Formats: sequence, structure tokens, C-alpha cells
Amino acid sequence: MRIALASVPFINKDTAHNLQTILHTVEALSASADVILFGEAFLQGFDAPVWDYTRDEMLALAQTSDTIDRIRAAARQYATAVCFGYIEKDEAALYSSQMFIGDNGSIVHNFRRVSPGWKEPRADSHYREGDGFAAFDYKGKRLAIALCGDLWQEGRPEEMRALQPDAVLWPVYCDYSDVAWNTVIKFDYARQAGLAGRSVLLVNSICREAPGSEVRARGGAAHFWDSRIRLELPAGEEGFLFANI
Repeated sequence: MRIALASVPFINKDTAHNLQTILHTVEALSASADVILFGEAFLQGFDAPVWDYTRDEMLALAQTSDTIDRIRAAARQYATAVCFGYIEKDEAALYSSQMFIGDNGSIVHNFRRVSPGWKEPRADSHYREGDGFAAFDYKGKRLAIALCGDLWQEGRPEEMRALQPDAVLWPVYCDYSDVAWNTVIKFDYARQAGLAGRSVLLVNSICREAPGSEVRARGGAAHFWDSRIRLELPAGEEGFLFANI
């Protein structure tokens, strides 16, 4: 299975723009990847919530929304699976979630972040976390998803490792400088990944507030293998890292 880790830009609060990025990427990579993996909260942008529930519930999307239906249709049209982060609404609750859509357009897995670091302290009880990790099977591979700080919580890497996944998909949102990531921090993440599984695929988005504006998060991607960096796309470089699992 060939997975494309998409270190590409999103724009906070511009769901329409980010949706088009996903749709265009699925079309462009359909001949070269089985799965395309985007970063945490990519669809609306990681900093899109303002922690006022009456506003954020309008930003969030249900699994049955027209926006997600368009991604499902693209996955089906181009026979390419896609996994992306989004702010999910389920009844009155909001989550930072990651959806995996199969190449037939079906929702294979919907993971809800288990660590609270995606939200600010003033967030009320509408903003919630999921219960834990779960493995799922896709095309003969056993996969599992963790979001950003999930694998830094005490006991969580061991919980993930107990699932015995063939690969852990680890979308993140990190705003380290490219120098800090490329010279020091990526090695910390490699060691942490090794606690969770043998094969871990990390992808970070590039974040802009508007087209052409200053970059806030500088992307980067890595395929960690036994706590080492097997393949990488350095932070500061937009593009795709292709990993075989």
C-alpha cells in the first residue's frame, strides 16, 4: 500500500478553499497513491475554532454533511482513499476528528482525538475528546490513527502498540520553526513514535491565514521505523512524501 503524506497548505476558517485542495490532490495523486493523508483539522484549519460554541457549531461538520459527501464522491471517482482532519459536530458535541474514506467512497473509520491539547482552556463542555484508539482493516493492512498530542499522553503509546497495527497514521499540527524541527524536534518525535508502533507515518500541514500570507506552521512529513527516520520531507518544503507499508 502506497500512502502519500500531504504536507500542503490550509487556510484557517476557509473550508471551501481547503476542500478544493483535498479534491484537487485526490485527482492529481490518484495514479500514484492508494491513500492520501492530510494533517489534523485540515478541512477547516486547526485555528478555525474561536471557542464560542454558538459560532463554532456553525463551522463544524457532521459526518453526513454535503462537504464530506463531496470528498467521498471524489474518493469513489478516482478510486483513491483519503484521510483528513476536521472539526466534527455530533449532535451538540464538537471533536477534533480524522476521517478515513476508502476508495469506494465509504467511511471506513472516524477517529476522535483523545488528548485535550486541540482546545483552549476556555472551551466549554461541548468540546470533547474520544475514548481511545481502535485499529481498522483496509486493503489487507491493519491501521490505526492518533492525532498530534495523543501519543504524548502517558500510557497512550502503549495502548496504541497493543493494537499491533501495520502502520500508525499520525497527523499533527505543529508550529515549530523549520530549523527547530529539522535539526532537533523530529528526533524527539521519532523516539516517541517508536513507543507506539514499528511503522508510524507523521504529516504536518502548512498553515496560512490567507493566500500569500505569512506561514504559521511549516509542514513536514516522516515515515518513522523503529524509532528512526526512514523517509522524510523536511519542514519548510511543501509537497508529498510517499511511503510504502
